[in-house]
Amino acid sequence: MSEQIYNIEKALAEVLSRVDDNNQSGERKKSWDGLRRFYLNGSGAEVNFIPVFDKNDPGFWKEFLSVPTFRGVSSQSNGYSFEFMVLPKSVYGDLSPEEEALHKEVSGLISELYNLYKEDKKVDAWKEVAYRNFTLMWGVLISAIYPKGAPAVNKFDNCRGKACLFIFNRGGRGEVIKSLNNATNSKVLEEKTEDPSKSDKECKEFLYDIMDTGLTNRKGSLKVSCVTKEPTFTFKVGGVPNDLENISEETAKCFDEILPTFLGFNYDREHKRLFNVTTFKELRDHLLLKIEAQKKKTGVFIPEVAPEDHSKVYENKNDLNIPNQSEDEELPF
Repeated sequence: MSEQIYNIEKALAEVLSRVDDNNQSGERKKSWDGLRRFYLNGSGAEVNFIPVFDKNDPGFWKEFLSVPTFRGVSSQSNGYSFEFMVLPKSVYGDLSPEEEALHKEVSGLISELYNLYKEDKKVDAWKEVAYRNFTLMWGVLISAIYPKGAPAVNKFDNCRGKACLFIFNRGGRGEVIKSLNNATNSKVLEEKTEDPSKSDKECKEFLYDIMDTGLTNRKGSLKVSCVTKEPTFTFKVGGVPNDLENISEETAKCFDEILPTFLGFNYDREHKRLFNVTTFKELRDHLLLKIEAQKKKTGVFIPEVAPEDHSKVYENKNDLNIPNQSEDEELPF
């Protein structure tokens, strides 16, 4: 072994110190104190969180199945490509007759484009238009680790103790909830196997700590692992750090923004409405162009729009001596 050992710790400290010094110059970006959003499918993360329960809709999850989606750019998306989503009409609340008609039209157009791509066997159509299943879960983050190595940018940095929305957007119908149900049944069976004298109620006592709907003295958490293709759940009793046992009202209020946060650019922030007329109209325009292009590509006849005066007969004022075809079998041109 060489007598000279490279002091990597000192070298790294010096580099990080320079980075910190550079960050001091100028105004620091203000940290976001609202509801954070994370897509978990394929993330490779193991997330441990305290479920927080919705006051208006009991539970800490929502499911939206077979949601029509289209990837494109909107005037609302700051030039970024994102996923337009068309949720069930009932989710949007009160809509005007015109908005209901727009929702119906867009739903039909997505279906039409989807079927055109399917008939054409377009292999990468799912990247543009698809019907997706979404499962939303939310709570206060305790920890997030990457057992197989963290990505270059760890989005969970500085999120401990923050209100988080976790989104699963892959897999079959009800896959995430089935996985959670399997975990529940397995844990109850484990409790019964370890102590056969326990009653069914006693075997489920672990759920009381985790599924506590209050904000204070929280003692249990839920861990979800997305290291493999399908998410798996584990119940943790007594795994809540002392400083996170009590959830503040300010943090709890963040969960009022679950649907706006989920919708992202689809949400009408100017008017604070779930139904965004602008994005729906832009989505309609995208779809009409795509449908026309796909029909032309596959040879489907697209009738031209007739002019308004198509039925009016105008006098021919051209002084051309053109033979009548009824009198001449062959025209001279």
